[in-house]
Amino acid sequence: MNWYKKAQQTMLGYKVMREENGSFISGANSRISLSMEIGATHSMPGQGIFLGRTPEYVMEYYFFGESPEDPKEYLVTYEFDPSQITSGNLEDTEWEISVPSAKVLDIKILN
Repeated sequence: MNWYKKAQQTMLGYKVMREENGSFISGANSRISLSMEIGATHSMPGQGIFLGRTPEYVMEYYFFGESPEDPKEYLVTYEFDPSQITSGNLEDTEWEISVPSAKVLDIKILN
């Protein structure tokens, strides 16, 4: 499974982010730029970072960079603490949750 509990204290979630000037840019708020480094901890205001359960889910609904002229987009794998969830439900079949912060475990370019 892609969303397994890691060390029974953390879980994995996925997000598609676009790149601008060497930083990740939030799709919901283009004023938020984040480090493109593995190991970085990202945080966002409000409900936090929205994450999906599987790479396939977030790519189907949030990846739009199919043309060479489109901005570069990346699949970001995050590690998060499920006790910190601010919205969403892990019991949903295809969940989307939000957390105040999450650690970048992997980055894969999509286009």
